Amino acid sequence: MPYVTHLTPKVINILKPFNVQIAHQPQNQIRQLYTNLKSKIPIDKRSHLVYSIPCKNCDKVYIGRTAQRLQGILKGHKYAKTANTALNKHKQSEKHDFDYGRTRILTAERNLKSREMLDMIFIQMNIDNTVNNKTDIKGLSSIYTPLL
Repeated sequence: MPYVTHLTPKVINILKPFNVQIAHQPQNQIRQLYTNLKSKIPIDKRSHLVYSIPCKNCDKVYIGRTAQRLQGILKGHKYAKTANTALNKHKQSEKHDFDYGRTRILTAERNLKSREMLDMIFIQMNIDNTVNNKTDIKGLSSIYTPLL
């Protein structure tokens, strides 16, 4: 029986002499009738992320972080001419290309220090499978390695 503020206590008192107990069921609320009407942000429009980009030609991935929108950082990676990034070094040394369309968001974090730490953790967790430089995890204590 639904709980109605002024009515239910009176019904309980009427039924008390008959040893009848009532189980109350909450009434539907307006918020239960509507789904979340806020539309999800498309993956390429999201920012403050740690992400991974898989290589098309092998099982390696590049793990990165950004405060920018993902579409902007992917465009930057795709058309970058400098060879001093781990992603470009892999492209040039192995003659491989990355599958930007299969980029995955590993986590979202607005706090810069937390995002940097998460980036190092994801690189360490995938250390044998990343093209990232070993210096990318320099700030992560080796004490945590067995836990990851």
